[in-house]
Parts: sequence; structure tokens; C-alpha cells
Amino acid sequence: MDFLPEDYGNWWGTDKIRKKESEIDLLAFDGKDRYLFAEVKWRNQKIDAAIYEELLEKAKPFPAKNKNYWLVSLSGFEDFPVEKNTERITLEEIYEIGQQSVDPFYSESNMRSLKKSIKELREGKGKAHELIEMDDESN
Repeated sequence: MDFLPEDYGNWWGTDKIRKKESEIDLLAFDGKDRYLFAEVKWRNQKIDAAIYEELLEKAKPFPAKNKNYWLVSLSGFEDFPVEKNTERITLEEIYEIGQQSVDPFYSESNMRSLKKSIKELREGKGKAHELIEMDDESN
């Protein structure tokens, strides 16, 4: 990503172009004209061209000249072409970033826990968790 986001998070709402509900795993915006759209797949299936094409479609309603895309995958990628503004990111690359970071998220204990969870997912032993509603932080 070649910009510092002013705002970021996940996004969901009605896609007026596709006329259906839509969600984007990660959307980052620089406050001007640069956007990052990311699709994250934590499953035992490689990301294919259909997932990439759907991400491109989900990004169409956002009025930006500079759009970048990340495809993040636990299991890798099928062989398909992408535009130069698209990055494919694997779990191994996330580990590499973490090893260079001082952010506590990437601590050794967190990385061990993440690797254990990923191993369980790959073995079909993943756990579903209920979402917990949080109060607005401004209160």
C-alpha cells in the first residue's frame, strides 16, 4: 500500500450497482482519493479468479481514481492474472511482517496461538464463535 490510511475497517451495506447486500473485509481510505480493498479468506481453499473478480465488482461503487486491492489467503492462490494494483498476500508473508514488527500483536505468544488456530482450521477442527456486541467507545 503506497499511502497512509486516514480511516479503515470492514464495510457492509447495499451495493446499488449489483443490487444486493455486499461486504468488504478491509477498506482503507486516505481521506482524498486512494482506496485499498481487501478480501481475506481463512479456509482450506485457494483464492481463485472468481473471488478476485467479485472484489473488483464490490469496489465499483466507491468513487476513487486510485484503487488498490489485496487478496489475503490462508491456502494460497490459483493461477490467474491480476492487475498491477493488486497484491497477493499469504499467511507466510504475514508471519514475515510480524517478525520484523514491534507491534505486540505479532508477539511470539500471539504468533504461536495463530499458528495453532490455523493448524486446527486446516484439520477441520475450527471453532465458530459468537460475535460480542461492544458499546460505542466514545461513551
